[in-house]
Amino acid sequence: MSLTELWNSLIREKTFTTAAFRIASDRVLRTDTSRETRGFVPRATYFELRLSQMFLQYQREYWRDFIPMASMMTEFIFNGSRTTIPIMIGPERLSSAQQVARGDMVDYFNTRVAGPYPYQGDDISLFAGLFRVEVNNWAKRTLSLIETVAEAFDPTRLSSYINIARPLLTGLEGFLGMKEVEMRMGRQKAYMQQMERTAPADNAAADVLQPAFEVHIRAESSQFSPAERRKFWIYENRLFYGDNENTIRPYSSADFMLLRFVPLATRNDFVTFDFHKIHWKKTEEFLAQGDEESARQEFRLLAVALARSEDIVDSQRRLLAQQYRKMFLEARETYANFFDLDATTRESALQPAPAPISDVEMERELERAALAASAQAAPEPPAKPEQILRILDI
Repeated sequence: MSLTELWNSLIREKTFTTAAFRIASDRVLRTDTSRETRGFVPRATYFELRLSQMFLQYQREYWRDFIPMASMMTEFIFNGSRTTIPIMIGPERLSSAQQVARGDMVDYFNTRVAGPYPYQGDDISLFAGLFRVEVNNWAKRTLSLIETVAEAFDPTRLSSYINIARPLLTGLEGFLGMKEVEMRMGRQKAYMQQMERTAPADNAAADVLQPAFEVHIRAESSQFSPAERRKFWIYENRLFYGDNENTIRPYSSADFMLLRFVPLATRNDFVTFDFHKIHWKKTEEFLAQGDEESARQEFRLLAVALARSEDIVDSQRRLLAQQYRKMFLEARETYANFFDLDATTRESALQPAPAPISDVEMERELERAALAASAQAAPEPPAKPEQILRILDI
């Protein structure tokens, strides 16, 4: 099912045009952007989407209590084809079933809803829907089941998560059609690849993919003139409103979602992938046992797994290959000191290992690689498995 088909199935009547706009960068206060790179560069950066905040203006109407829920579906290119990844942000993530049954409000802040995924270029399409779910009914139990199934798989590993994405979409369509689930607002939008990468984010068109905060408000868009939009602020990843930073207060005049688009030069969760948690750990174990031949064989398996990983962009793949080679040489030297080797064997076994790259140095190197890729007229060709194998050759 495409995002367009899902969107058409949810709309039952004509609605007003809700407001959606970016928050100016000079209105972002006390928010850490140190992880971000300057823009989304194909095959050199990752994209990440976060739900910084979702808010219902009214928790109760008459005798009905509600809890907020968001549904995000992201469509993008992965491994040569367009892929749709769904995710639910509902009460079961942070609250127990007993608390939800009492109607307690649950706050959600800075929740990752997509990524980090390799950015391969072209459009990224997003369906973002804010719903309210009536508590004390069987719809909540269905939501819990959907969330439990989704969380059984790691959505950051697309190569495995993609297998359950389509069944989840089918289940979500049925769930969002329940009368106990009311859509407060929804928006489907395609964000285009930026071709001119020198323009500041604030000057880019609203449909261009850029690092930014974007707010979706359940209010008529005509209410928010350019001057009015300048009164919206981000303070510690939350939405505020006021004439200046000394008078701002949390915004609560309407239901809203606050989204954040984040470009990353590196994904720090690579240690959870098989090439590290399986092959590198076994390599270390063999080196610790003094079995260098088995360590080399396991290291070759690491090289193959890293080269074939579709979840790592080419620029980081090359740097990781260099880093693992240095780690191998350093580990071999460290563990060799624990064995009683004669001088000849020790001299041949212990080769000087280059100093390992620190996290800060690696981040800077990745940043330089991403900027270099953005300046190229033609994109850097993907790293081939044989190239990675040559880098990792010990």
